[in-house]
Formats: sequence, C-alpha cells, structure tokens
Amino acid sequence: MVRKYSYEFKKFIVTVLESGIMSACELSRCLKIHKVVICRIYNKYKCLGAEGLKYTYTCKKHTIEFKIQVLKYKLENNLTYKQTALHFNIPLYTAIYDWNKFCSKFIGDNMSNKKSQIVKGLNTQKLLILKSIK
Repeated sequence: MVRKYSYEFKKFIVTVLESGIMSACELSRCLKIHKVVICRIYNKYKCLGAEGLKYTYTCKKHTIEFKIQVLKYKLENNLTYKQTALHFNIPLYTAIYDWNKFCSKFIGDNMSNKKSQIVKGLNTQKLLILKSIK
C-alpha cells in the first residue's frame, strides 16, 4: 500500500532534518516511517526545492522520445540513475536503467557504441530515433 503525505507533513520532515533536531534514523523511528521514505522526501527537496514536495507520482507511460531524452541527459551530464530520476521526477530510477538496458541491445553497451545493430521486427521509425542519440 502506498501512502500519500501532505505537503505540510513533507515540509515538517525537511525542517526537522535541516535544523538538525533529529537524524533521518531518529525521525524514522519517531514517525514510524521507513528511513528510505524520509531520505527520498529530503533528497527531492534538495534537488527540486519546495516544488518537489508538492508533486505526487502518477503512473504514466513515457514516449520513446522522452526516454531517449532522459538517457541522453544522463550521459551528457555523467549522472547516476538516481540523480537522473530526481531531475526528471521519475519515481523509480530502475526504470531508467531498464530503458538503458533495452536501448543498449540496439545501439551498443550503455549507448556509447557508434555502430548500431539492425534488429528484425523493429520498425524503421524507432530505429531512426535510436540512431539519432549517437
């Protein structure tokens, strides 16, 4: 079950952590929320500011163009999957890893190989899009 926390509650967590009143572990025990959730809220705040606390994730499908844009941004800025997910507000950084893994089948390891492989069953438009990220 996924819990949704209010903006005010998230702001309270950030305030407590930034003021140094409690550590993430202590706050976790006190609020009975897993430490990972508290750290995720705080990291989102550090990356996106107060706006990052307002947004809640919704399940949505991303276009192939968006996925390629995300992967290009990750490579150009030498970011980790987690940092890239925070930047694009993607709930699971493993999704970006999966996109990279899928694209590497067609482009090469970690999308850095210049030679692309022709794969049966892949339509021309998708192949052109994948080639454009070189």
